[in-house]
Amino acid sequence: MICKLGLSQELLWPVNAAPALTASFCEFRPRHFHGGVDVKTYGMVGPICRAVADGWVSRIKVSSVGYGRALYLTLADGRTAVYAHLNSFADPVEDLIREEQLRQRSYSVELFFDDAAKLPFRGGETVAYAGQSGTMHPHLHFEIRDPAERPLNPIFNGISVPDSIAPVLLALAVTPLDGSSTVEGDCQPRIYDPLTRLRRGVWSPGDPIGVSGRVGLSVDAYDKTNASDNVLAAYRFELRVDGETRWVTSYDRFDFDDNRKIELERDYRLMRRGKGVYHRLYRVLGNDLQFSTGDGAIEVGNQGAAPIEVEIVVSDAAGNPSVVALTLTSDKFSDDSRAVGGDPLIVYNPYSGSDQNRIHLDQFDGYIRLSAPPGIMGFNLDGNLNTFLSARPVEGGVAAVWVPTSAFNGRIEITAIRNDSIVVGREWVGLEPVFPGEPAKVCSEDSLFRIMVQPASLYDTALIRILPQPSYEVKGLVESVYRVEPRDQPLASAIKVSIIRRSGSTDDFGWGVYYYDSRMGWVFLGNEPEAGYLSANALSWELFGLMLDLDKPAIASVTLSRNDTLRTRRPSFLFGVSDKGSGLSAVGLNMKLDGETLPAEWDPPRGRFLFQPWWDLARGPHQLSVEARDRVGNTTSKTFDFTIITNH
Repeated sequence: MICKLGLSQELLWPVNAAPALTASFCEFRPRHFHGGVDVKTYGMVGPICRAVADGWVSRIKVSSVGYGRALYLTLADGRTAVYAHLNSFADPVEDLIREEQLRQRSYSVELFFDDAAKLPFRGGETVAYAGQSGTMHPHLHFEIRDPAERPLNPIFNGISVPDSIAPVLLALAVTPLDGSSTVEGDCQPRIYDPLTRLRRGVWSPGDPIGVSGRVGLSVDAYDKTNASDNVLAAYRFELRVDGETRWVTSYDRFDFDDNRKIELERDYRLMRRGKGVYHRLYRVLGNDLQFSTGDGAIEVGNQGAAPIEVEIVVSDAAGNPSVVALTLTSDKFSDDSRAVGGDPLIVYNPYSGSDQNRIHLDQFDGYIRLSAPPGIMGFNLDGNLNTFLSARPVEGGVAAVWVPTSAFNGRIEITAIRNDSIVVGREWVGLEPVFPGEPAKVCSEDSLFRIMVQPASLYDTALIRILPQPSYEVKGLVESVYRVEPRDQPLASAIKVSIIRRSGSTDDFGWGVYYYDSRMGWVFLGNEPEAGYLSANALSWELFGLMLDLDKPAIASVTLSRNDTLRTRRPSFLFGVSDKGSGLSAVGLNMKLDGETLPAEWDPPRGRFLFQPWWDLARGPHQLSVEARDRVGNTTSKTFDFTIITNH
């Protein structure tokens, strides 16, 4: 298939299979934008990947993670086509890679070529074979990069598929942008899920939405094409307010240095709270991404202000549009003709049925929302503030807004006052203000836990709260557990987490720093010794703790038994390796044949460690040894003696 590029140039479809995509450009991936498109290989490993135009191989990279086996083809106009997750390369490329792997005695290698005559390819020639290296499912990850190595949207740079299907609009979120703004009388986001389809291509959240002050809109949407049922991201998002365009996002290109900012461009708070992947249609602090233009904030006045008509136009790369049509009105006065729809992000819910007096704190951008059970008239903020905040009824209870000022010294006692003036809830709160561009050290009250914030770690001011979590501790196995807030505020770069054991020495073998994931359990971060602490870098605010791992990795041979007799001189060595504690990485795995290290492949998605010689082994006895060392040093080794009895 020929795909048009600009007005004159043409590119070939990169895989010898019917054109179809399984993922699109700039889709959300954890902490990064999807840098290309995923080309469908229909579940097959081995389809031919061909040069999309005349060019030459400028880079080859082989790794157990990330792009797996990847080939970089520089085109005549200076752009680069990237082929990733390959099963293997064309013969001249494969020969160079194998030579380098043997030289380094390592599976992971990388080669660069400045000479265009070294590995030239004509358009249509085979450059590689598609696979699933570094990933779970077979497909080709394909990119087009400009001469500055910035990813370009392949759909507008030579790759296209038939598409007459408009995006599907799932949900809308309306978010107050400061502590004096509300949505339906509450200072937190409100979600309208699902949207109602009014007619073909037009969706609505229902009755007018009551807001006051400054609010921002976000939308959850997906797209499909004619060629497959795979869910893709939409290409363009436009916000129109009373007919005026206020915001446009068009996913045409981005810079790899901006990858982390996907947590600003998408609504990180909604993602962290499990609500979905919402595209923000307004700018937040730190978001200077060039594929978005405008400010997007919408100002709604008080009683008497005219309703505001809003359209959100979501389009795919083929130009098929879908629209969310909504009306914003003031929530400062009641309107019996208007039904209140949607759901608040947070509904007050005590941790247990017997604890009806707990005060909840939730951080938002620049303010804190306090909530409590029904019947509370307000909150006293004691300490050095001596402030009373009146509460208003909200779903599930009552709430009030606190905007910390420079008078706040980091620690405060909050009491909930019942309507009859009785104090029914009390909580001491320690919040440490940390500012962008400034280093900071924040410690728990018992000094067993600390966080080092670097000058580049924050986009916005953070009020850090460290809470002991003894309910997660298991004697002799899990210790010193702390939850760090604000858990749904994104980080620009890593923070350092350091923890001391509550009992025993942190120097004891097997301990490491972990964070807790509700799906995966405890996830290892690191165990760097540092002045009595164990330290590790973290990329998000989490529930952290120390965990002991004394379990050795498991090694199971799939293709080889001890004292085997083999009738091939190129046997396959395949092992299943796994670890249920700190986990495995390529640097902790080693395979040796007759004492020489082999460039064996670690395949993390399938838990395999494998190698097949591309040369004939000598007839007679051999010894293969396999070693697996987990991230804290637990080690398992196995040795297999075998004999080759054939000359062929």
